[in-house]
Amino acid sequence: MDLLSVPRHQAALGWTPCKAFPLSTEPDTHHCKDILPIPVNRQECSPVVPDEEFMDIHWRIAFASWTPIKQVLGDNFVSPQIMDYRASDLMKVSQQDTAEMWNGAFGHKFHDNAHPRRRLGVQVFSGLCLAFSVALFFHFWWTGTSTAGISHSAVMFLAPGFLFSNIIDTLRDPNYSLFNVPMACVIPLLMVYRAFRVKLSWRGWRPTAIRSAADHKERTTERLDNLTSWRSRFVVFAVSVVIHHLLKDISLLETTLPSPQPGEYGTWAESKLLDYLESVPASLCLTGYIFQFSLNRRLGRYAGGHRLEVVFWVLGSASDLLYFVPPVVGEMQARMGLTVKPLLDISFRLPLLWQAATLPMLEPNDDLE
Repeated sequence: MDLLSVPRHQAALGWTPCKAFPLSTEPDTHHCKDILPIPVNRQECSPVVPDEEFMDIHWRIAFASWTPIKQVLGDNFVSPQIMDYRASDLMKVSQQDTAEMWNGAFGHKFHDNAHPRRRLGVQVFSGLCLAFSVALFFHFWWTGTSTAGISHSAVMFLAPGFLFSNIIDTLRDPNYSLFNVPMACVIPLLMVYRAFRVKLSWRGWRPTAIRSAADHKERTTERLDNLTSWRSRFVVFAVSVVIHHLLKDISLLETTLPSPQPGEYGTWAESKLLDYLESVPASLCLTGYIFQFSLNRRLGRYAGGHRLEVVFWVLGSASDLLYFVPPVVGEMQARMGLTVKPLLDISFRLPLLWQAATLPMLEPNDDLE
């Protein structure tokens, strides 16, 4: 399938953008000899002279050989994607990029320097790694029965960090729903529920939260965790906020996407307040990771999560950076820009990755004294 986009100056000369679907065997699709005009803005087209008996057609043709398997996949899993010429320049470029990637994944490359299959493979690998990381994170906090090795100060920073991060991401989504906010509270509440040994009981018809007593290992964990004063904890958090706020918007690679139109992403997405508050959840999470790292160092054990959780997270986040390497994913017309923020997030998780690789796991029968 091909999408032919005519530049503005060519459309002003009377060029008409058309689409063709080559190598299609489906009876209800249009074949390569069918030309379907796509409606465009009439203000960008020159008047049509009715007396003309000829027309100039400029083709951009790409040939690709398909095996029978590729042809079946293309006919059944890739539907014709029609470009909306009334959309903004940003949306048109994004639609074209999506069409090129999916059609290229089934064997129809639009450019010699495009690698749609590699690009799709990087996205699938990154998504799976991050999904495994989230699943292991949820499993740790859902199934654990002891708070030994869990830093209370880390949880007090990580839980609101995850909560605020999910709320900000929800508000930045133009199709956000208020239903997403309570869903974002599940993991932070689960962390607090386990870290502080909260148990729910009923007194008559009223639910009551009580805190269970700590055993010897849990008291040792709290004592080692409290070696850091609260003043020092808030100083670390304040320094983290300053670092994120000063460095997060530094651009390393400029985007190739057109600028969005005012209001295209919604009111909240363009809010300056959210731009400023975006540093807060990242700083909260960084501070929490620092204190969990500090507690692990004092214990001489790796605790506070599964080993593979941080391994999958770093792998997934690092593979996202391959999106900006043209020899791997090819040249793209719709490439997002690269800032310092993802590099900061990865670098701040590397110490925990080092501990996961070098320290023994905290076992139930370990003596922490």
